[in-house]
Amino acid sequence: MALIDALPPFEPINPIYVDFGAEGYVYHCADSLAIKVPLAPFDQYLVRLENENTINYRLYFGGVAVPQPVGLFRIAAASLPTLPAFYSNSGYVPALVREFVIGKEYNNLTDVQKVKAKSLHKIEINR
Repeated sequence: MALIDALPPFEPINPIYVDFGAEGYVYHCADSLAIKVPLAPFDQYLVRLENENTINYRLYFGGVAVPQPVGLFRIAAASLPTLPAFYSNSGYVPALVREFVIGKEYNNLTDVQKVKAKSLHKIEINR
């Protein structure tokens, strides 16, 4: 497991808060990248980010249509808007960086879109 201070630094360009998900905070950067910061700067969340990063690389380089991974980095907490106050004391936060893709969560799709999504999912599974 990596420690936050051991991660390479990353400086996002104009990060904009997008959403709060089940696993963390998501930002979109001017350089067409997405940044995911875990719910809290604790070791168990860093382990989850490492696992997600590994899975992203395996899927992407295995030919599955997922956002291109960039890697796991540390970002200055002050550079990301809307982070909870406890992050401001940590200096840096761990972050998963990958290509930003505009899309919708499955639960927010219309019935017609869900049928198409299921069809595309089957194609990806059969690759």
